[in-house]
Amino acid sequence: MKKKKIKHIVFDLGGVIVTLDPHLTALKFSELSGKDINEILQYPTKHPIFNQYEKGEVDSASFRKEVCEILEVQADDATIDDCWNAMIIDIPKERLEWLKMLSETHQVSILSNTNEIHISYVDQLLQGHGHYSFHPLVDIVYYSHKINMRKPDANIYQHVLDNSSYLPEETLFLDDNLENINAAVTLGIKAIHVLDANEIPTLLENNGVKK
Repeated sequence: MKKKKIKHIVFDLGGVIVTLDPHLTALKFSELSGKDINEILQYPTKHPIFNQYEKGEVDSASFRKEVCEILEVQADDATIDDCWNAMIIDIPKERLEWLKMLSETHQVSILSNTNEIHISYVDQLLQGHGHYSFHPLVDIVYYSHKINMRKPDANIYQHVLDNSSYLPEETLFLDDNLENINAAVTLGIKAIHVLDANEIPTLLENNGVKK
């Protein structure tokens, strides 16, 4: 059977388009609270508030309040936001150029587990590149806190497919999290586990997506 041509490319943000290091946030929270950094690194799986915030089930004020309770600190909003955003390092200009170039020949989407505080900060970084959001660069953006779903739950991938005119086998998904990749594959989506974001042009070309 002839392979379907890739027509729809779906990018994760953190670790793929945005340079990310969660250890930097853990370090900031450790400095703020005096708690062990390894303990803090376990918080996203130990405390439901982190997933709830990504799914838009709680607002930013509630998130900040509970983070302060977990860390056993009193801190203002700006301090918590500064710690929370520390993991976001930068957005390399060439990655934005990839998105713009690919959108000329393919439908390009962003699918990210994220939250209001992070996206507000990411949008500030984008302004440094002359953009106010990702919307001018891609066809559609799916943020978990906006659509009330998160990876690797199957419903978020089905949501993307339902909003696309393309079949799963015509869709290519790039993510740095293997669990997210495996979940997409179960729906028939072709997926690439990104270990080095700088290799994305080569990975795309190896999967039939050329400039």
